[in-house]
Amino acid sequence: MATTWYQERHPGVVVVNTEESGLDPQIFSVLVIGFVSFLILFVGLAILTDLVQRMESKLEQRLREIDEEVAN
Repeated sequence: MATTWYQERHPGVVVVNTEESGLDPQIFSVLVIGFVSFLILFVGLAILTDLVQRMESKLEQRLREIDEEVAN
């Protein structure tokens, strides 16, 4: 809607990507770099979360083993 209301400040609507239309190559590269950066960030956070959960389960298992040894 903004492209039709404020045509002076926004480029026209892109229907077909040609040489005269579309994203500027510099803007496209920034967009791709941002996407890849966030992808790496979220994959890293998922790996860290999995690692923390595995460590918590190992700790709980060892605490149970210690409790059993003390009870005997």
